[in-house]
Amino acid sequence: MSGEKNLCIICAYRGTCNKQFSLPAGRKCPDFEKDLSLKEQPTPTTTESQKS
Repeated sequence: MSGEKNLCIICAYRGTCNKQFSLPAGRKCPDFEKDLSLKEQPTPTTTESQKS
């Protein structure tokens, strides 16, 4: 598993989707496509968190 979630808020079709937020928890939307225009937040590594 990649650990990525299929969430409506990061879907490329969120502006025009008719199913938005209507799927039960745990179900994956068959139309989900990640919006590539959104930038990912870098996750801190243990080395960086130990520096402080």
